[in-house]
Amino acid sequence: MQHGLGSSTSDSPTLPDDRLPAEPRSLVSYEFGPFLLDPANRLLTSSGTEVHLPGRAFDALLLLVQRPGALVTKEELMSSVWGGSFVEESNLTVAISTLRRALNEDPQDRQYIQTVARRGYRFVADVRIKQSSNPAAQREASTQAANHAAQNTTQAEDQGHSNAQVRIVHYGDSPTTADLITGDARQILQSRFGNGGPGFLLIARPWAWYGHNGVDLSGDGWTIDTAVGSMRVARYGLGGAIFTGSTGAVSRIKLQNADTTVVELQYLAQPNGGTVEVVADGSSAGQVQTAGADGESSAASVNIPPGTKELQLRVTSGTVKLFGIALGREGRGLTYDSIGLNGASTTVMSRAFDEANFAGALQHRRADLVIINYGTNESTFLNYVNTQYEGELRRAIARVRAALPQASILIMSPMDRGIRGGGNAIGTYPAIPVIVQIQKRVAQDIGCGFFNTYEAMGGEGTMARWYDAHPSMVAADLIHPSPKGARIVAQALTSQLLIGYERYAQTHPLR
Repeated sequence: MQHGLGSSTSDSPTLPDDRLPAEPRSLVSYEFGPFLLDPANRLLTSSGTEVHLPGRAFDALLLLVQRPGALVTKEELMSSVWGGSFVEESNLTVAISTLRRALNEDPQDRQYIQTVARRGYRFVADVRIKQSSNPAAQREASTQAANHAAQNTTQAEDQGHSNAQVRIVHYGDSPTTADLITGDARQILQSRFGNGGPGFLLIARPWAWYGHNGVDLSGDGWTIDTAVGSMRVARYGLGGAIFTGSTGAVSRIKLQNADTTVVELQYLAQPNGGTVEVVADGSSAGQVQTAGADGESSAASVNIPPGTKELQLRVTSGTVKLFGIALGREGRGLTYDSIGLNGASTTVMSRAFDEANFAGALQHRRADLVIINYGTNESTFLNYVNTQYEGELRRAIARVRAALPQASILIMSPMDRGIRGGGNAIGTYPAIPVIVQIQKRVAQDIGCGFFNTYEAMGGEGTMARWYDAHPSMVAADLIHPSPKGARIVAQALTSQLLIGYERYAQTHPLR
């Protein structure tokens, strides 16, 4: 079908007790029976007493309580808890047994975890969602942006809408480039709403640390131009980059989860555009002819066999200009696109993307929720933040809203950013709280959702605590979280989205 557009770790995150903020900042926790499950602090208590749980068992319990009454298959649990790594089913059995002992379940009366023979498990106790004990963090973690996505997701669970898809497109800077935070958010939400596939990928790696959880990407023979690298107005498609290749250029994509059945190639047409062959596990699955009206953004889909583990995109003739590929699958589910540009700021979205081309790419992707997650790179320039940043943010939001008037927009603030001072003490970059307040004010003014990442992770001084943790949860640059730190932020974000979903679902029950 062809038409016009118009690395993670399987370790569980921990937050050492001596590094917890004095005032709890967990945005949501789950109560059942005498138990309280606190995801942000990786803590399970029974009537106020801590219950020890190994990391895998904790992750399994969290997934189950987030879906009370629903069947969670063995495959979903193993994929979510072990991060796509190959494990035997016996590992899951051990984790569930550990859980049952921790919950003091009666073997004759499974009051918490019910086994569904040969299929999986179901959490059968009543679960109550408990809001943050920090009122400011609770208020600022707005969930109104989840409403539209929640509506589509509710429809996806309706028997009459069994093939509905929900799409989230997340724009960000270097952590998003490496699929930190976004990769965990994808895993959590797909475990809840169904796997719609890996989502959008660039054709090759513009930066060594570009990545996508569950996918190994490499390429040869491409000339790469990115919106950050050139900082000039140009047509960059959805992902902020364009790849030019001639006969012999190739991209190799290894799929850890073999969860793709449809490959959509997004490209810039040219009168003498070349041909791209899609190869699935060594066999040709189809070809895409990129010839067309000069400068027209287009896309073509190629079906591949279920279970495909390795893809190749080969330029077999002429010269092509490609934006990226979208990896999906048939049936209902959720996709979470991580659009990360290393070194990016809000200005990339507000200025560098050709406006018409960007709008066409967003419309073609049919996003239900667009997350705008910039601010860290701007924080170096306090004068710019005070004088120009707000205007650029409003311009970026206006572009997205003009392209997708029915979609929801969520402004996601930057994380804390550390700076070393006298005596090597670590503080917070002065511009970070200024940026957060500007984002909050603009979101309220325009009517967007706002998620205060800075407060959710602990506020001022968080990077100092994270750096001193053992193991450290942020790199030595005091900017980039470790996989453990990223997981904590992802859990905070998705918890708020799930609260928004549950609220919507309660007033719009399935038919």
